[in-house]
Amino acid sequence: MASLAEALATREACCVTTARQPYYIIHVNRAWTQITGWKAADAVGRSANILQGPHTQPQQLEALRAALNAPSPAPITLNLINYTFQGVPFTNTLRIQPIRNCNGTVTNFSAIIESSPVLEPAVVPLGLTVPLQLAEKRAASETASTVSVDEGSPKRRATSRLRRIARTDLSAVLANSEEAIVLTELSRPHRITHVSKAWCEMSGYSMEEVDGATSAILQGAETDRCLIDDMMMSLRRGESSSATVYNYKKGGVKFLNQVQVSPVWEDGKIAQYMGILHEVVES
Repeated sequence: MASLAEALATREACCVTTARQPYYIIHVNRAWTQITGWKAADAVGRSANILQGPHTQPQQLEALRAALNAPSPAPITLNLINYTFQGVPFTNTLRIQPIRNCNGTVTNFSAIIESSPVLEPAVVPLGLTVPLQLAEKRAASETASTVSVDEGSPKRRATSRLRRIARTDLSAVLANSEEAIVLTELSRPHRITHVSKAWCEMSGYSMEEVDGATSAILQGAETDRCLIDDMMMSLRRGESSSATVYNYKKGGVKFLNQVQVSPVWEDGKIAQYMGILHEVVES
């Protein structure tokens, strides 16, 4: 995978992390949750070591750390014994690839996992290995999902609050990303839900200023609307795309912007749209 957009759009069981220890998870897709049992709301913001357990091989972990911490990380493939949310061990063929920005700087890692049975008889299921509080939260969430409640009921309000908390956690992770990232709502007019610190630094807008705005805040007289429309059509088809357009920073400063857009999938459905911005220096 050459870009973060491609990593988020893949249908393989994929997890995307930050580029620095402790390698916080910023995204997981449906295939990853099906293998691991970890829901996105529980996994995002946690370290990638949530899949480790007592039989995870320390030699393999050391090789993995060395590869990730190398001055110029290269793709690595290795086999690990990992554990699901419920403590069930599985053999994980793990493929990790660095994701670089247009300057060649590693900004994230994508981790593709493939599960197969553990053949060693000594490696047995451990039962629930996650913190009790998280297990209770999962059980309460699954129970609530089977109960029909009124929109204004306390249960519905509590569910909405938990969703807001999960989004806040994601926002905190994105704030530490070195990429200029913007996430928008799925439905028109596609209002901005999150921006990274790098996006704010590039555009000149603060997070508070873009709250409730749309990405049109960066458009101006020389923005090619046809290219923007083409990218939106790709997103609605569930496809990633890219284009180079003129955008405008706060104050009206024009800049050439290489934009990569991608749908973000959750539970097999497109949940939101993501854009990654790279300022291009004109010669």
